[in-house]
Amino acid sequence: MAKQNGFKFKKSEDVVRIKFAEDHALYGMEVHVEKRVPIGVVLGATAGDLSRAINPLVKRITWWNLQDEDGEPVPVSREAFEEQFDVASATALVGAWATAVMEVSAPLEGQSSDGSS
Repeated sequence: MAKQNGFKFKKSEDVVRIKFAEDHALYGMEVHVEKRVPIGVVLGATAGDLSRAINPLVKRITWWNLQDEDGEPVPVSREAFEEQFDVASATALVGAWATAVMEVSAPLEGQSSDGSS
């Protein structure tokens, strides 16, 4: 448990879905990845160091819809990532991942009472 403003809260284990726009080369690709990522990992990914970003990304992928030429699902692994993605596609996926995990959830509506009267 972590503390924020004196209150305990449990860190979220949410999963983010990454999808690409119709005009993108990766349109149709969907990747589910754990949202909780150490800041150092995200900073490495956004610094343009693709080789440092691949392992942390692959370790956090919970599912993808990647298929081989025969339509068979490709298991998530670094080897599959390196075989299936060219540099431009890998960079786009790493960038989309970094953006998705850095998004801040919308605040709750209204303020909660501090309990005083």
